[in-house]
Amino acid sequence: MTQTLIEPALVILTIIALTFASVAVLLWCSLLLYRMRENRRSKRRDQIADRWLTLLLPALEGGESLASLPRLRGRLETEAVLGLLRDLAERFRGQYRDNLHEVLKHIGAETYGFRLLKRTSETSRMRGCALLAWMAPSAQVDEKLAVLLRDPRPSVRLEAAHALTARSTPGISLQTIMTSLRGTEAMRSERTRDIIRLMAPGQSPTLSWLLQSATDAREKTLLLDGLAVAGDFMYATQVATYLADPSAKVRATAVDALERLADPQHIEAVAVLARDPDANVRLAVARYARSMRGDNTATTVLEYLAMDRHFEVRRTAVHALATWGGRSWDHLVSMAPQDPLLESIIREATQSNPPETATTTLLHA
Repeated sequence: MTQTLIEPALVILTIIALTFASVAVLLWCSLLLYRMRENRRSKRRDQIADRWLTLLLPALEGGESLASLPRLRGRLETEAVLGLLRDLAERFRGQYRDNLHEVLKHIGAETYGFRLLKRTSETSRMRGCALLAWMAPSAQVDEKLAVLLRDPRPSVRLEAAHALTARSTPGISLQTIMTSLRGTEAMRSERTRDIIRLMAPGQSPTLSWLLQSATDAREKTLLLDGLAVAGDFMYATQVATYLADPSAKVRATAVDALERLADPQHIEAVAVLARDPDANVRLAVARYARSMRGDNTATTVLEYLAMDRHFEVRRTAVHALATWGGRSWDHLVSMAPQDPLLESIIREATQSNPPETATTTLLHA
């Protein structure tokens, strides 16, 4: 009876094992075929890039007529050539900018970019925006990109905003960009910070107005950073009001902005944050105080932060005092024997910024 039950079970287990083995073999074969196909595509792409490199360089340098360039054929060739042009543009830092626009137009890159925008795929639309950002000034290109500021996908809006910013599109203001991105996942992207920094010069009034209406901590930090990039000292007082913001990130960014604006007027308000519970805020305070060389309040702040529980805060303060020298530094050095960590930081600081003090000489002895 037992033997009769075991035999069917073994048959079932054998069938299951063979099935799994067959699936594994099929998956392995599929992966092998996929890799072979990708290797062929990669090799073909490299061959296309090599061939086009010999055609593009003379055209970009103005030695050959654009009429000598063939039209692109197929997606693989188009993407290979566009990738090559991107590499050349990045490598030569705008050296071929004018001729690059003409080459892109001649090979049909603009038309290809428009086709990418028409696709429903998020990736395709983002690639289309990135490609059209290279194009020469064109109202049609600007219009197509501006429409995508209302795309339902935040990543597409962000790429369109970056393209419009890079193109310095007339009629596209910082307020337009922020209205498009506000309240979306795109606000968390560093690309948004790049956009604001690109548009910030000369836009202090707009940044100030947007900051007044901002409620999200991330948006506040981006706009405060933008005001720092704009560099208008007149707005330092507004920046200082965010030193008391509930968000530690906003407080730290406000201190950083005041440092970059070289604002000494609000040093007392910044000094209060030397006791902030957030280490990033205290680190920003240490850097701000370091930039206020010779100020008595800054010296007091650095003396306090030199004993901070957070290593990087402490290190920044000690290095600043080492650069300044004076009685504060001498006092700090005298405390080093009782604090091994402080002694180590002082030794590091004196090696990079040796102040001219007698006690430093004694420490090295």
